[in-house]
Amino acid sequence: MLSATYREVNRSVCRATSSSRSDSVWAGLWGWGSGRPTSFIGRPQRVPSQGHSARPPPTRSHTDARRASLPDGGATMPWNRTGARSRASGSGPSGRAESRRATAYAKGVVMVEVLTGINVVELAGALQGPAAAGYLRDMGAEVIKVEPPEGDASRYHRGVNNFTPPGTLGAQFIHANKGKRTITVDANSDDGRAVIHKLVAGADVFLTNFRESSLERMGYGYEELRAIKPDLIYAAGNGFGPVGPDAEKGMVDGAGMARGGLMHMTGPRDGAPMLPGAVLADMAGAMQLALGVVTALLGRELHGIAQKVNNSSYGAQIWLQAWEIQQAAMTGNPLKRDGAHHPNLPGMYGIYATADGEALFLAFHMTEESWQSFCNFAGMPEIGTDERWNAVTKRMGMGGDAEGKMAAQIRPYMTRAIASKTMAEWLEFLESEPEIIYNRVCDHQDVLDDPQALENGYIQEVDVDMIGSTKVVGPTITLSETPGSIKGSPPQLGQHTEEILLELGYDWDDIVRINDHSRQMLRQKFIALGMEPPF
Repeated sequence: MLSATYREVNRSVCRATSSSRSDSVWAGLWGWGSGRPTSFIGRPQRVPSQGHSARPPPTRSHTDARRASLPDGGATMPWNRTGARSRASGSGPSGRAESRRATAYAKGVVMVEVLTGINVVELAGALQGPAAAGYLRDMGAEVIKVEPPEGDASRYHRGVNNFTPPGTLGAQFIHANKGKRTITVDANSDDGRAVIHKLVAGADVFLTNFRESSLERMGYGYEELRAIKPDLIYAAGNGFGPVGPDAEKGMVDGAGMARGGLMHMTGPRDGAPMLPGAVLADMAGAMQLALGVVTALLGRELHGIAQKVNNSSYGAQIWLQAWEIQQAAMTGNPLKRDGAHHPNLPGMYGIYATADGEALFLAFHMTEESWQSFCNFAGMPEIGTDERWNAVTKRMGMGGDAEGKMAAQIRPYMTRAIASKTMAEWLEFLESEPEIIYNRVCDHQDVLDDPQALENGYIQEVDVDMIGSTKVVGPTITLSETPGSIKGSPPQLGQHTEEILLELGYDWDDIVRINDHSRQMLRQKFIALGMEPPF
């Protein structure tokens, strides 16, 4: 349980970052957290002289019940190792997986998910690493998130032009950290290093997005952790890739899109490049890092090979544009941005304004009947029979119109046609034409309320600590027999520190020492930011 002191610190930090100085506070916390992972706050409540063994076990949810004890060098590991034998004892990959499943069933787990029995240690910040671990958690893995004393900086980012309510967790943090357990220790200290090494000894995956040189300096390099846990999957995401002159270069999402060409492809044809309105490089990096982890886990189970997984936000957003980049490689002519249209899809494919100022996306009319129907409804029947566009191949710039010049000439007609009617009129017509691919351009509130998103579980409503009921993005991959699920609220800062340290075999004197060190580090951070420490 969270101590009273710890709850007060949570409230104090949130109040501080909700003040008029929230931008500078958030920036300071971000710099502290990303530059040097550190520790925990809060003094645990002492137990009388019987020692920690007399303390009743912490209250756990049904998902926490999957964890069991495993002796390891005299420590008790906070993982459900599901009775798995080591490879040295002669058990094969399929035997270990079967043992995990059997033990999970025996412990009364309501539903075994595809990653049940997989245990992840996350030493990461911001979005790329935490979101990757968040996906693994949704699919059933147990994730312990290691945080510095002030927490992952994304806890406090309330937005810029659209502030979240004061005193609440940041939206980015909520998305990436639902259902995880968290421990706050100073990763640079001897105590913190020992804690993390003990966690790794019982883990399947170590996941990070910190710089390799920093990890090696702190004692969390691949070879060092591999020596502790030979079958460990070590997953490391970074900005620009694991090798090359910029392997250690810092990254934020926009830098990946700028370098990878995505910004160059976004914006008006005759104007400046524009920044897309989503963190595409980081989220693509998270997606591919998670994919790399499950691929490596499968390889370990099938072939007995444990290995390091590397990916980058830069590489992931290059992958997002593989078609366009391949086109440039084959033609020697890089594509040019084309405003509301895709630069490699000529003709009508694009976004158009309706009479009431809304935006309508139109792709292709897949049959000639639908094209004639569209032109008649739009009040331009002559265009429906015009020989320049009387076949879908002509309207797409195929066939004899290799450069798409003839197809592009249809756009002014399309612009005038769409502008002649309201969105409601167009939707009523288009809903009766299944061979026309279209969609109203939606904002995020539309997505939150979309019955299609709700029905598929892409948007779900959950209770989040300090907020209450709110909608969140759920798993967007559906498995028929072992579907993923949201495992609950993101953790409060340091919420499970005492619980995890006890599971690792630490006594209360050890815990007090670790926490006092972390409290001092947090005091120093508050003072450095020009703020009054809350304790």
